[in-house]
Amino acid sequence: MIPFKFKYQFRFLEFWKNIKTFPFSSRLFLVWAVGWIINFYSILFAYNSIFPIWVLLLCITCFFWFKFSRELITRLNPPSEIIFLLLLLFYLLHYGWSFLFMNEEPTLAVLPGGILLLIQILWLINLLTLFSLILTQNSKNQIWFIIFYLFLGFIGLQVLRLNEPTYWYFFQFILFLLLFRKTSWAESLTQIECWLSLVILVIFYLNLHTLPDLYFSELEVKSLSWYFLPKMVSHFLKLYLLAILVKIPFVLIYHHAALHRKLQIAGWLQSSIPQFIQLFLLLLLFYFFIAAWQAENLKKTIIQLLETANTRQGKSQLTIHQVDLKYSTRETQIPGFETITLPEDLPASAVLELKKVNNPDQIEFFACYQSLLQDDSYFTFVKIDTFFLAALKKNFVNISANGLITYPFTLESWDSVFYKIRGWVSEEKPQGLKVFPFGLTPHTFPGIHSIRLTDTGEKQSQRLKQGTVKIMNQNVFTAGRVYTRLLDHNFKRIGYWNFETVIVLDIPFFKSPVMRQFLFWLFIYALINIFIIQRVIKFGNRINQIILQKFNLLTQGIRQISSGNLDHKISMEGEDEFVELAERFNSMGSELQKKISEVREKDRLEYELRIAREVQISLLPQTLPQIPGYQLSARMNTATEVGGDFYDVLQLDGHNYLFVIGDVSGKGTSAAFYMAQCISLIRFSRQFSHDPREILIRLNRYFSDPMIDKQIFVTAVIGLLDHQKNQMILLRAGHNRPMLIPADTTLAVAEIKMPGLGIGLERKGDIFEKTLKSKLIHLAKGDTLFFYSDGLVDAYSDGQSAEVPSGKADFYGDEHLINLLRTLRGKNPSEIQERVTSELAAFYGNSPLIDDMTMLILQRTKE
Repeated sequence: MIPFKFKYQFRFLEFWKNIKTFPFSSRLFLVWAVGWIINFYSILFAYNSIFPIWVLLLCITCFFWFKFSRELITRLNPPSEIIFLLLLLFYLLHYGWSFLFMNEEPTLAVLPGGILLLIQILWLINLLTLFSLILTQNSKNQIWFIIFYLFLGFIGLQVLRLNEPTYWYFFQFILFLLLFRKTSWAESLTQIECWLSLVILVIFYLNLHTLPDLYFSELEVKSLSWYFLPKMVSHFLKLYLLAILVKIPFVLIYHHAALHRKLQIAGWLQSSIPQFIQLFLLLLLFYFFIAAWQAENLKKTIIQLLETANTRQGKSQLTIHQVDLKYSTRETQIPGFETITLPEDLPASAVLELKKVNNPDQIEFFACYQSLLQDDSYFTFVKIDTFFLAALKKNFVNISANGLITYPFTLESWDSVFYKIRGWVSEEKPQGLKVFPFGLTPHTFPGIHSIRLTDTGEKQSQRLKQGTVKIMNQNVFTAGRVYTRLLDHNFKRIGYWNFETVIVLDIPFFKSPVMRQFLFWLFIYALINIFIIQRVIKFGNRINQIILQKFNLLTQGIRQISSGNLDHKISMEGEDEFVELAERFNSMGSELQKKISEVREKDRLEYELRIAREVQISLLPQTLPQIPGYQLSARMNTATEVGGDFYDVLQLDGHNYLFVIGDVSGKGTSAAFYMAQCISLIRFSRQFSHDPREILIRLNRYFSDPMIDKQIFVTAVIGLLDHQKNQMILLRAGHNRPMLIPADTTLAVAEIKMPGLGIGLERKGDIFEKTLKSKLIHLAKGDTLFFYSDGLVDAYSDGQSAEVPSGKADFYGDEHLINLLRTLRGKNPSEIQERVTSELAAFYGNSPLIDDMTMLILQRTKE
């Protein structure tokens, strides 16, 4: 298995680790948790209390909710997918719990109270807590997110209480857009996790049940706890689940699809899919235009039929009843039907539902119409049946339909909002006939009157009369709709009535002139699409292929380089960005070869330097000799891997010891080489002389030899200690003067002044021997000799250290060293060494070491 194919386990283990270490029993956490629970109970039970008090309780609840959620997020850092799975699990358990009491349509009085109500509220607290963790995770202003979604929940409660589908659908759409922005955590899923999540969540979504739609007029603790809040949570959850299902395909494309697949999808989105969308929208707009045009023709035909009904009376099979409003009473009766009373405000047109006198279960419908002519005061009733449709058919100018139907319906579906918009409605009088241009299919209805427009045969009429025509039925489509109000015998609205021209998809319809024209132009479009548009798309695909080919060449080049083939070169034609990348890639390979050679050379030099340093360190004394009555300490730090400083302490006989400290000019391997020669000569000198002066003279002769590099010279201080006499003979050859730290506090810390020329500076040796003067030092108890190289006093800081607060560059200097040594009077050699080392480190700060530093400290014990 490829590593990290699944990351669920790592996130879960990290979450489980945080749970184990979470302080659930801490006082602060318990305060936030208990405060959140108690205050949530309080706002539910005090919902109908004084409004300012309830708002205050709500603010306190939001505060504890925020603190509790932030504590969980910061301490546990729960992965969003785990929170979501917990939310789904809790919701399913809660739904099963609620189903025990909400499986029927309960009233407010029978909703459970007492301990069951408290348990229900506790369920809601758990669901809201989990949901808030998802919504506020990775959010900077968590408290405002809680307040914002709480406000959305309040708006949703009011919309849900209105029981208005249009507003509820619009609210859900806005909520979906907001929740979609909180699905960014899905981008961290691996490819297989995306597919697995997609399958599981689709199953969840298809089987996720919500509470049935109920109606409670009052908002109080029972209705809120058992219906409104659970209903809101269920819709929030279902919309969030839908948002994740929409997000995951985007994640699969953005982060996990191969480049050629991304380019292919991009091509579809930029060419084929927009074409189909545009074609669909154009066809739909054309369909609506034709439907509106045809509906307007149908409306005029209906009005014309109703206005001329009095002239048709007795001349047709129409059932017509007219009332003269000038001379008749308001009470009238159509023969065979119940008596009706005409209101003062008669509608311009409507459909009236009347029951038969001898059979009240039998209902007939009459189109009623009030004439708009000034001299005409008739109110006309015409029975709606197939004869009525046949009369419409005679004067109706048909464009594309092949059927005419009429039926009652109610506005309870999602499209009811379109019926309330009046922008496209034309009517001669309020509450008259109205055109609806956006009908696609007939509504669901219990009965229908129908007639065929293109043929008078019985076959098509029989087909339209078969049962009910359902929404989105594949056989019947609306091609024009005119509707009006449906009234009962008291002229009160009970619904609406539709007159529709329809298209029945059968063989005669496809043979009709309109359909032949449509198929012809569709064929022309297909030809244009094949020979022009598809060529353009093919050209675009060719561009994508070229991009992929060049990208693959770059990918192969990267793989060759990563495998170690630095000689691989990429060859491309053209002058685009890929060619520039290829050129830079080729130069990068050459530069890598050069850099690798340099690194290898550097590694080789560093290796040699490490070996040289090991040799150098091995030349220095590993342990200092034990001198009766004295303590010794020494330390050397080099500015590079190897340096030119050296020191040594050699025992000459039973009571004499030779001390030497020196510095070879320069740094690096050359200085280390001559430093090794110098130490070897000094150690070898014990065989022929114990006189420090003679040893220095011989060293000068060696380094003055013409065969020795003229740029090399050595500075040194050499001393001969007689521990029985407690005295030391010192000679200086151009080196830093040693410091004497008297144990007597009345004596000052001072340099031991001695002349002397550096070794190898004077070739003949006469001047060197003349300037070489010895100094006899008597050491009292507690006196300390401090030998050092120039790296101490030449220490340089760039002003960024704590020892140089002024920010100006500075040298350490002799005076600074003397002042430091004054404070170290009475300290043993090891303490002096550590203190001087730490002071110099603080002085340097971030500045690099510019020279080797060496210390050799000799102190006579006080005992």
